Amino acid sequence: MAIRAVLLDADGVLQRQDVTLHSVLTDILALPPEDVEERYMEVWKAEGPALAGQGSFHDTMSDLLAEWGRPGRVGVFIDASKTIRADQDIVGIVRGLRSRGVLCCLASNQMHYRARYMSGALGYSELFDREFYSCDMGRKKPDTAYFQAILDELGLPPGDALFIDDQEANVAGARSVGIHAEAFQPGPGVEPRRLMRSILAEYGLDAGEQAS
Repeated sequence: MAIRAVLLDADGVLQRQDVTLHSVLTDILALPPEDVEERYMEVWKAEGPALAGQGSFHDTMSDLLAEWGRPGRVGVFIDASKTIRADQDIVGIVRGLRSRGVLCCLASNQMHYRARYMSGALGYSELFDREFYSCDMGRKKPDTAYFQAILDELGLPPGDALFIDDQEANVAGARSVGIHAEAFQPGPGVEPRRLMRSILAEYGLDAGEQAS
């Protein structure tokens, strides 16, 4: 087996969220936890179209907050969603793979505003050979069309690619089109760097890192 391309998810694999959006929504709404959970599910549903590049999440979220009696607070929520940082151990592994000739791509469900922030402010446009954001592709994981579109763009057969994601449904979606795929779920006491190295080693990939 010769893996020519590694596709990495962002949230939960490459990057971490410093402030949870659930906690921000709790602060904004000042409601009991059970009521906030119901509202958060509405936010989650509102994200769907925006993740596929349809409509503005900013506008949808503004409407929701106005409906909940918190108009003008959308900026707080948007800013909190950008309190993300790349795991420098994983960044080093990506650089190491690329130095060995392995094509490294970001494969992430994102809305336009967050994708642009990640690509520019976090430097992912330089870290990766290609970035595949769902909002730009008009389809999102785990839709098999998302993964097929990536293969078509890269001109690769599915067996030449390895996809790593923290969501089982996304892993299953990639496997359904023939891409090698593994779940990245470190859990308590499991070092992300060691887990990533272990996954890559299973596919014969040298995970020697470069300084980030």
